[in-house]
Amino acid sequence: RPLVLRTGVVSKAAGSAYLEVGNTKVMCSVFAAHQHGADGSDTMRGQLECTLRFTSFAQRTRRRLANAGSQERELSVEMAAALSASVQLDRYPKSSLPVHVLVIEDDGGALAAGITCASLALADASVLLYDLVAACATASLPGGSLALDCTSGELACATSSTLVAVMPSLDQLTLLKHDGATPLEQGV
Repeated sequence: RPLVLRTGVVSKAAGSAYLEVGNTKVMCSVFAAHQHGADGSDTMRGQLECTLRFTSFAQRTRRRLANAGSQERELSVEMAAALSASVQLDRYPKSSLPVHVLVIEDDGGALAAGITCASLALADASVLLYDLVAACATASLPGGSLALDCTSGELACATSSTLVAVMPSLDQLTLLKHDGATPLEQGV
């Protein structure tokens, strides 16, 4: 699918990025680090406050509101897990770094696009990073073929899917997520 990347798209944010992968469109804003609230946290290591949200028109089929909130929370946690390994959080003691991703249109691979876009926005904000994080998803299709960088149509008929997020320069895996059943002989 065609790929479009831009940084510096939100003027009021410390860093921002926009990413299009085919018809999937995401935008991320990163704001300046701020001190933890009065939650009693005494950690000397910073933390990422990641949120991933969908616009109401992001998907062709409307999501039920009760399910949408829990799905967004789950994806936000997975995004934070993928990005945390790349950020030098020890350089931001007792601080939180807000990272907000908005999925404008979802034609498959929204989480992978969100992770990649957020990593670019963190770099645009001059946050200290070990490496950028790149993410991609693959799906096992009926008949044994694999699809890389899947559309929503391919994901709908897939028997399983796998998302991988890596720091390419360091050759380190930051997130591996697998859903569904894959025959052992297929070797995904």
